[in-house]
Amino acid sequence: MDVGSAAPQSEVWKTTEARALFDLSTLVYSSAKPKRETLIEVYSGERRDSLVAGAIGDVQAVLSISAITGRPATSRPLFVDLAEQASTLDASIRRFGNGQMLSAPFDNVEWAPLSLAGVVERSCLGFRTIRGARASISGVFCPDKKSSADAPELMCLLERLTVTRAGSDVGLAEVLRADVGGQAACRSSPR
Repeated sequence: MDVGSAAPQSEVWKTTEARALFDLSTLVYSSAKPKRETLIEVYSGERRDSLVAGAIGDVQAVLSISAITGRPATSRPLFVDLAEQASTLDASIRRFGNGQMLSAPFDNVEWAPLSLAGVVERSCLGFRTIRGARASISGVFCPDKKSSADAPELMCLLERLTVTRAGSDVGLAEVLRADVGGQAACRSSPR
């Protein structure tokens, strides 16, 4: 394979202005405004809407979450999806735990404990929805440096994720089963 002929990423992914597919305004992770970006893959039409709140070097909690639409279902390993997500935080996976499934109502969410290495090393949880027909979500959540994340906290985070009308139109509500709200034991505020 001629690696030199591969198109630079800037020619493959184009930034676009589009209506957000999801919102996390109910969660506050850092004093800085979250970064939101929408990219369209030129050749396949895959759309990736990402939101990053915080940075690996912060003391506060960090969240990077992406909604992906237009990608055909694949059987990519969980590690691959989470390594891709970690890159949005300028981090890499240092340790990767065993993948597990959340319980109902989020029994279509696979997650694993992991450590990310960037400016510093952080204990985090990585997660993804088992790909729906039209959309999926993947993300990395790192609690504040004094805490550790667990499955109930991840369920609470997913419960607080608001799917917008645009997100519902592309199948995100189906993937998240967004109509179930209020079933996880959410803590009063995110860490």
